[in-house]
Amino acid sequence: MKRIVILLTFLLLSGQVLGWSSFRGDPLNSGSGDLEWEDAPTLIWEHDAGSPITSSVSADGGMAVLGTANGTLVCLNSTTGEEAWSYDAGSRLSSTPLIIDGLVVFCADDGTVGALNADDGSVSWMNPPLGDRILSSPKSIDGMLYIGTYGSEMLCYHLVNGSQAWKYAGCGGWIHTTPSFWEGRMYFGSCDGSLYCLNVSDGSFLWSFEAEYIPSSPSIMDGRVYFGSYDSNLYCLNAATGSLIFNTTLGGDVFSSPASDPSGIVVGCDDGSIYALDPYNGRILWNFSGGAGAIKSSPAIGGGLAGFCDGEGLKMLDLSNGSVSFTFRYGPVKEGSPAICCGMVIWGDDLGYVRAVGPSPIDGEGDPPRGVSPLYFVLLILSLLNIAFMIIVITILYRLQKGYMRRARFERRKNDVPERGGK
Repeated sequence: MKRIVILLTFLLLSGQVLGWSSFRGDPLNSGSGDLEWEDAPTLIWEHDAGSPITSSVSADGGMAVLGTANGTLVCLNSTTGEEAWSYDAGSRLSSTPLIIDGLVVFCADDGTVGALNADDGSVSWMNPPLGDRILSSPKSIDGMLYIGTYGSEMLCYHLVNGSQAWKYAGCGGWIHTTPSFWEGRMYFGSCDGSLYCLNVSDGSFLWSFEAEYIPSSPSIMDGRVYFGSYDSNLYCLNAATGSLIFNTTLGGDVFSSPASDPSGIVVGCDDGSIYALDPYNGRILWNFSGGAGAIKSSPAIGGGLAGFCDGEGLKMLDLSNGSVSFTFRYGPVKEGSPAICCGMVIWGDDLGYVRAVGPSPIDGEGDPPRGVSPLYFVLLILSLLNIAFMIIVITILYRLQKGYMRRARFERRKNDVPERGGK
């Protein structure tokens, strides 16, 4: 409890806020958040969801939401990890929930799309199963909701009631990716190998770019679109025209969605490595091989660190050179990705646990560890002095008593001698 109170104080003083409300954090799919760790992070809380975590975590407004293999949508207090409510969706939840305008929107693997009230998990609206799987995660801008399906359709709903506004059915393959948005356009990849750009208002086609199978959700920065493909390339396109700026061949297929930051585009690869590329020319800046299998997790960038999940747990790399800064080997993660919120990194694993790590509450150089008040040490010293004083008093009393007993025995012997001598 002391650690949680200290964390809350730290967040209030630093001005950090929540804000990872969907898969990849924002409409740009930047995978970037506010993270200021001046000191080594530690485990803040953990929660046992009772079933493998099959989605990534979204966090906003004091809550963290996620989906499980048994179809339970779980809402936790993002500061304490305590469960606020849960909802049985009836089907596996691979799609990452969306927190928006007092709602939690989810998509189940059976094609169900629904919105729950964020405060208590009650149903706001619910659409029947589509008949096609949904692995794409929902996104929302300007009161509209966008979802890709395994029926090869991009769907647009009214967020307030779930009614359909339009759909685009021009893809030749499943839509596994989560759309990103920029200047009235939306971008998503399809299993037909193309990246599509649509007009966000009506779903009309603007352009497409052909690669190969694309499970990697596009990230946008400075008018450029970054995404990976199963042809082992990381692509960069002009977001307005779709023209190729560069492509960089990595060591394996790219399932992971890139995180974009001016210091580097960071993405996982099926060769077991994390790569950082120059965002303007695609040159590989560094790569890290974790030795824990293919990295399908999508990195999260913040505070000069890049975090990702693998077969061991969560790793945090130095964004400048790819060296390991912190490792948390709690449990394997096949595809889930970390979220950054409230100065913490939150993720779920295949064993059913959700965890949050954050900075050790140290206020500054020379301060007591873990945010303990200096008064604590004053009281500790006084207590030790009191104990020492009591020991001294007890020792003195013991010695006084022992001396009294010796004198008493001496007096008895002294008084006994004349009596024996007179008989």
